[in-house]
Amino acid sequence: MIIRKATNDFLKKLEKIYNSNESSETKLKQVSNIVDELPWDKLDTEEKELVAEELAPAIEAVGVDP
Repeated sequence: MIIRKATNDFLKKLEKIYNSNESSETKLKQVSNIVDELPWDKLDTEEKELVAEELAPAIEAVGVDP
């Protein structure tokens, strides 16, 4: 399932960003990049909303405003 793989990959990358010693600005750029890497073009509207709703709390936990 494309959503599960994309979500799992995203969360692994997000965890690495969270655990890094980078500045907040750098972390924001990195999070933005991994959000852009998600397969948005392969998802329909409902799937996009689901992914966004699932990932927003994790992004907030890193200290970035989704």
